[in-house]
Amino acid sequence: HCPDELATYTARDFCTMPTWTITNGKIRKQRGTLVEWVTTHTDSEVTIKWDNVAAIGKLKATATCGTATEVFENNFSIKSLTEVTPSNLRTDVTNLYCGVNNVWVLVNPVKLPSTGGTTGITEQRADGYEWTIPPGWKYNGSTPTGPITTPDESIVITPVDGCKGGNISVKAYVSCTSGKKYSSPTSLSLGRSITSSLVVPSGYTGPKCGKKDPVTFSASYLTCATNYRWTATNTQWKDANGALGPWNTFTNTITLTPTGTISDQGQIAVEITLDCGTIITQTYAAIYTDPVPQTPFLQKSSFNKEICSGESWTMTCTPQGGIPSNHGFDWYATGGLLINGFTSSSTSPVHTPGNTVTLSANSGSYGNAYIYVRVNNTQCAPSAYASLQTQVGPYSSSQFSISGPSTACPSTTVSYLSTYIDPSITNYQWSWSGFASGSGQGTPYLSVTTGSSFTNGTITLRLGNRCGLTGSPVIKFVSNPDCSGGFSYALSPNPTDQALTVTVVDEQSGVALTEEQLPTESGQTLVVLVNNRSHVVSSGNLTKGKISFDVSSLPNGLYVVKITADGKITSKQIIIKH
Repeated sequence: HCPDELATYTARDFCTMPTWTITNGKIRKQRGTLVEWVTTHTDSEVTIKWDNVAAIGKLKATATCGTATEVFENNFSIKSLTEVTPSNLRTDVTNLYCGVNNVWVLVNPVKLPSTGGTTGITEQRADGYEWTIPPGWKYNGSTPTGPITTPDESIVITPVDGCKGGNISVKAYVSCTSGKKYSSPTSLSLGRSITSSLVVPSGYTGPKCGKKDPVTFSASYLTCATNYRWTATNTQWKDANGALGPWNTFTNTITLTPTGTISDQGQIAVEITLDCGTIITQTYAAIYTDPVPQTPFLQKSSFNKEICSGESWTMTCTPQGGIPSNHGFDWYATGGLLINGFTSSSTSPVHTPGNTVTLSANSGSYGNAYIYVRVNNTQCAPSAYASLQTQVGPYSSSQFSISGPSTACPSTTVSYLSTYIDPSITNYQWSWSGFASGSGQGTPYLSVTTGSSFTNGTITLRLGNRCGLTGSPVIKFVSNPDCSGGFSYALSPNPTDQALTVTVVDEQSGVALTEEQLPTESGQTLVVLVNNRSHVVSSGNLTKGKISFDVSSLPNGLYVVKITADGKITSKQIIIKH
């Protein structure tokens, strides 16, 4: 039944006048000219109308016969779409600019909510659909002046030209005696679109330093386009004739050439004019990339570890990755080195087109020197500097020192080590005074023995390479501590390569103490062997005044023996040399 329409129902075969009740509707109650609409009324016949709701309506008649109660009830489908909105409005194609093909628009079928399912009433659908299409579109070959009615849930429409879009809307309806009862409308945009919103450069990722190859840009191809107007905003791109923009083309492509500088950064844009007057803009952001060349690899002649006064040798750098076409190399050096016969600095480098230079040493120069080189370019940022350390002339005294004890008792052996050890050193020249004897000449290690009445002495080391000896020797002073009475500890041998023995000795004579002469705490004395990284490599307790360590597997170097007794720590150095 349609809502808001009158229907009359009569009760028969009831013993008494029935009472009527209604759900989702109203019963007419009339007394003379006074009319009321109620939900409960007693009469043999009633006139009702259903509410405009998408629901089931119920009408019930109840009467009493003696002690029995008679009830008659029925459900009715109210043909209302008040609370319904058609769903899934859609088209079968993407509506591109310039297209004038038919467009099929459809929506899901609309069902009356009060039918089907568990209602017990056969499912019913809307009687039809009303469509409102945008201006400039046709239906069945003509432009409609109002809504279009279709018996089913689809419609085929056609754009008049390739530019106009707009919204299409649809609502469903059911037909009643009093007129159509509509659902809520739903709409869909038929706005035109293009396949891309950007100008696309062919095989191109952005202007790069020094790169001047022509680039072909493409915009969307549109059949109804009448002109493509290209611009290079804030950039210096040029066409084949060397002219700056704007440029007009009838096709959707253009070939432009960058200048190869940062002025190429900006926007490549095109305005596409369609035959209906619409203008579409597409763009490409031309971001200038200033590639920094990779740091080159620097190497010198392998047969020279140092360069002496009057000598020269070749230095070569190898660029890593690729470098721009207008590349070159910036060189500078420190420590008395000349590059191609010129002095240089970080602020005044020597520029060469090739990757090889000749290095030579200033007369009288000696010590550490550094060579620096970078890849440079007249249009791009340079690479970082690569550097290499070398030796110019003899070693300087500031390059090394002597490691060893600063005190010693008479008739004891002490050891010293050069802090600088390098294959290019051809001679370690030791000299000493105030000592009874010494050994280790020509090596990085020196052992000297004090005399019986030793007071103080000096240790001198000069390093030599093929350019000569250090100009200034390094001096180590050794003074006489208080060695009267008491005990001390002796390390032997020193240097050693197999075993190291720590012995409790008389502090004055250096002679090992007998078991009876040992101090009472010697059995609890802890001896620890530490490497140059302060890591403990071996440890143990003195037993009967002596302890030995196997050092055959330890690497060469200077080690420290720490002896802890009675809360006091004594440290001594030992050289392990295989």
